Amino acid sequence: MSAGERRRLKTLLLGRSGPELLGAAEEIKSRQPETSITIAVTPQFEAAARANSCVDHVYLFEKQRLGVVRGLFALLLALGRQTFDELIIPRRAAEEIGLDLGVMCVSAFIRAKRRKFLDEDFTTTDIRWIQVGASILHAAGAGVLTVIAHGLTRILAPWFSPSRPSPPLMSRGDRKIGGRVAVLVPIIPDVSHTFIYREVLAMIRGGATLDVIALVRGGSEVIHPEARELLRVTTFLPGRTMTRYLGLYIKWLVTRPRRFARMLAYFTYHCGEDYSTFLERDHYYHTLHPLQSIFLADLLHRLRVSHIHAYGASYPATMALGASLLLDIPYSFSTFVDFEHDYEYKLLTEKVRTARFVTASTRHCQLRLSELVGHDYREKIHVIHFGIAPGYGNGWSSEGTECATRPPRLLAVGRMVEKKGFDYLVRACGLLNERGLCVDCVIVGDGPVRPHLESLIGTLGLAAHVELVGPMPNDKLKSMYGPDTIVVMPCVHASDRERDGIPVVLLEAMSCGSPVVSTRISGIPELITDEYDGLLVADRDESALADAVERLLKSADVRRMMSKHARLTVTSRFDIDQKAQELWTLIGS
Repeated sequence: MSAGERRRLKTLLLGRSGPELLGAAEEIKSRQPETSITIAVTPQFEAAARANSCVDHVYLFEKQRLGVVRGLFALLLALGRQTFDELIIPRRAAEEIGLDLGVMCVSAFIRAKRRKFLDEDFTTTDIRWIQVGASILHAAGAGVLTVIAHGLTRILAPWFSPSRPSPPLMSRGDRKIGGRVAVLVPIIPDVSHTFIYREVLAMIRGGATLDVIALVRGGSEVIHPEARELLRVTTFLPGRTMTRYLGLYIKWLVTRPRRFARMLAYFTYHCGEDYSTFLERDHYYHTLHPLQSIFLADLLHRLRVSHIHAYGASYPATMALGASLLLDIPYSFSTFVDFEHDYEYKLLTEKVRTARFVTASTRHCQLRLSELVGHDYREKIHVIHFGIAPGYGNGWSSEGTECATRPPRLLAVGRMVEKKGFDYLVRACGLLNERGLCVDCVIVGDGPVRPHLESLIGTLGLAAHVELVGPMPNDKLKSMYGPDTIVVMPCVHASDRERDGIPVVLLEAMSCGSPVVSTRISGIPELITDEYDGLLVADRDESALADAVERLLKSADVRRMMSKHARLTVTSRFDIDQKAQELWTLIGS
């Protein structure tokens, strides 16, 4: 295409996510600088859109002031006078309900020479008219079902609503469990949830009969062996569409009106909303919204599940709570410091109060959770540390194989997010370099702070000493551990209150005899005893971190001693089979 043709190219971006549209505009502009880009956004994203240099024309979809139908009609009047060379609809990276029907329907009434989907990797595929037609029919069906659901809700929900919005689930605590147990895994495959996969697999190895339900299908390119093994026995939630949701809503409302009304009353009371919250279109795409539990309840009902155990205090516990109300069965959940930050529909106290029991991954997590929800519930919060297989570190000797020509390398592993504190490790490497110690440091992982780390490495002149290698499978990572590798995890209290519990990498490293250095936050001191099986320093202190690493680099005797004690600690106190049996005993007790 010639430069003149590119200058005349007019592109319209349609979608429901303002940030996604702006990201698509920037990508298109980088490839075709002369393209004129038009986007339609809600007033919430108007300022950002107008300030973005990649966007040439902005149209508003004012659904709040005009209502959805009138807002769409006004938008069509504005756009319908034009003819575009390309109409592009970005697909969401993780589609929960299905492609936005409203966007597809609007696209049918806009004149465009070419219509395309823009995928997550910024490749395009043609939109076929049969897809547009199916979306229009789908939207019409969803509209009819929405009207029916609203009408039935107004009639039946008030009639069957309980006098108390909080269901007396605690009174069922002595009911003996029979039948099937469902374990909810938040996402699989995923590079960060290995500790969950290991515990579930250990329960299965120990004879537990359970159904593994994955709430979200992960898109990780790196698949750990544990994830691959668990995938063989995992059931994913069926595909979620608006019409299927509305069909299930009406089904439950008609066939189980008392239970359904109880669930509605419970969530509307505790979330400060009204019954219509379960029928608002925007909530279909909201992972944290309680309406997602309707899909789970339908699957669990077909599996004849009689107890639910969820991993995660956020949306997994919310979905377990909703399914518990609909199916009239008990639930429990495990938490791993995933309750500190704020998020919508948190309901933390209500989840702890109504759950049969809760497990916390550390004593610190137990104490913090009881502080947040009230010490009256502390007895039902049990501490079960995550563990690792006793034979994980077999083949490693605490004697090490020190090479006289270079000191041991440094290794850090994890998502590149603030709470991991990797920037303090980079700064500590800078201090060690100034002290004349030429360190060799490898950081394994990826995430949003990677550009910051790359910039910091360049600023400190550490490109020859600190390497960022991206995520890798556990079996390959395991070969990097050993007595000649010092594993450093400089975890911090993040600004959004996120923090680690006990990083799994520390369990793996200590099992393989790696000397470890970490910080005195959260549950880490429950694993590492300072000066015995590792070294602990204050968080956000690169000088103290550098001192601890320097001590290990200069003393082979200290490394050997800590390597030996580290393996002993993990094998004696963090046996995954024992921990899994503790959880299974709680479920069945």
